[in-house]
Amino acid sequence: MDIADYTTTVMETMKGLDHGAVQRLIVAMKDVRSRDGAIYVFGNGGSGAASSHFAEDVGKMTIPDLESPKGRYRIMSLTDNSPYLLCLGNDLGFESVFEQQLMNLARPGDLAIGISGSGNSKNVVRAIAAAKRMGMTTAGILGYDGGVLKGMVEIPVHVRSMDMQVCEDLHMHIIHQIVKSLAYG
Repeated sequence: MDIADYTTTVMETMKGLDHGAVQRLIVAMKDVRSRDGAIYVFGNGGSGAASSHFAEDVGKMTIPDLESPKGRYRIMSLTDNSPYLLCLGNDLGFESVFEQQLMNLARPGDLAIGISGSGNSKNVVRAIAAAKRMGMTTAGILGYDGGVLKGMVEIPVHVRSMDMQVCEDLHMHIIHQIVKSLAYG
């Protein structure tokens, strides 16, 4: 595939995004903030990088007043503590690295956002299952056919593509849509 074909593919896939689902995630994030709850984001590989980027953008780009702690989003990417991930992965298995962090940190009413290109990442699936048991709101930014996660999360934001790079490109687009809305809306 040449670059022009790839760009066309991304643009055509973008036309199929469910903006209503993105809006529902924005509303859920605002609701959590209004209750002083926390948001936990997680994923593997490129989705893990997107998770870090998402937390950084929401944490910085939405600050209403640099001098005040009020109105800020309490958001954390569970991919960012390498020693913790390695400890949990080594001692308990990689499938538990996000679930166990949520069990230590999260509270009922918090928001868990799993990012997965396939929608089937075992550690993301387990974390979402734990979040549901804990009374958290759950969302997924997903690709491919949505995988197992599409039917598990309350708010599925789904990129309908079987191409991982297209999914990852549009996942970042969705993240930036959310950040812009939170910062200016």
